[in-house]
Amino acid sequence: MDLSLVPYVKYEDVRRLVGEAGVQRGLGYANNGHVGGIKWVEDKLTLKGKVAGSGRRSYETSVVFMDEPKGARFIDGECSCPVGWNCKHVAALIFTTNSMMDGTQSPTAASKPTPAANSTKSKPSPKMKAPVKPAPWELQLDAILHPPVVAAPAFWGRSQANNAADITPAPLALQFELIEEPLDPYAARSNGRKKTPAGIGKTPQATRVRLGVRPVMRNEANKWVVGSLGWDSMHQFYYMQGLNEGHKRWLQVFHSVFKSTRNGYGSGKWVCLDDFNSPLLWNLLTEAQEIGLEFVTSRKSNTVTWAAEARINTNVAATADGGIRLVPQAVVDGMELDPAMMGTLGTPVHGLFWWSAGTGNSTMATRNITLAPVAETVGETLKLLIDARNPVDIPADARELFLNNYYPQLRNSMELSSAE
Repeated sequence: MDLSLVPYVKYEDVRRLVGEAGVQRGLGYANNGHVGGIKWVEDKLTLKGKVAGSGRRSYETSVVFMDEPKGARFIDGECSCPVGWNCKHVAALIFTTNSMMDGTQSPTAASKPTPAANSTKSKPSPKMKAPVKPAPWELQLDAILHPPVVAAPAFWGRSQANNAADITPAPLALQFELIEEPLDPYAARSNGRKKTPAGIGKTPQATRVRLGVRPVMRNEANKWVVGSLGWDSMHQFYYMQGLNEGHKRWLQVFHSVFKSTRNGYGSGKWVCLDDFNSPLLWNLLTEAQEIGLEFVTSRKSNTVTWAAEARINTNVAATADGGIRLVPQAVVDGMELDPAMMGTLGTPVHGLFWWSAGTGNSTMATRNITLAPVAETVGETLKLLIDARNPVDIPADARELFLNNYYPQLRNSMELSSAE
């Protein structure tokens, strides 16, 4: 083996990744001739060798380098031992090649690893000079300036980083969908047996529109799919290989914040943002955009966008027949929203969502979705009026009753406006 090709690794670099205990034990393995089968793989900048463990078993050990302008730099160690990476066997391999380059050990001395069981019978290799142990203050500063780089353990603690450089992590996204459901789901269950003027049949039920989100990932056909993802399996994200780590962490934090303000056991298929009670939602959505986590829908042609602050009040207007109409009025960027196509986010309300008008009998899945935080406090009364998506019409003969009995209560609970 041409030693001129093998990078020399500094002691502090080994200690930074392996730790002080690993350094000392690795030095003992190297001194006792436990390392052999050394070879250098130039095209992969990897040093390989076999290290005899404390028993009779030898472990396949690799030291990975990265090519830099100033020379190759030690970045990671891998091993077939139970630890899996940056272990004492990695340190032993490095110290052995270092000593070969220093001239304290010949290349042939490391041709075969010596099992620990027979190490006392074999002729000991020349002892390497033990490095000077750093002072406590040096260890403290080294821990701050050069924190350990610990590879994330894979399943059962074995490193699967061999192919990591060849794999591009799959991105994740947040899929949005408008969900229309009965306002009273319990009444809807018994609705099929209620009598109508025409006999037994279903009677019309009031509905509400919710904004659901769920995690999706790209498949091999470059389409967004749910796959094995789900809100109630967030704890399994740790074992899901090949996914964007930043996106995984964001989804876990998003779900944790959602659960922190709600009671219940599971989230089910969708997390509904109308139940996302924390205003931290807007911080999370901002972070999602910064890390490249996309907002998508089930259709490529649909969009999910985010607008500036929404201003909301209740408009009190006279009708042509002398009555009064109450309708929520939301304005975003100078545009007034259709009260029949919007809903609230959170309790207390911290945002609005609305959707575009469809064509013909188009379903909710074909609508574009927009979200915006609210600029002022929205009380429970106004929230219910918005979510009902229907104006309140007071007939002309009830005008005085409304003004005397109901108007004062409304004025105390929400901001009212009138063009008259």
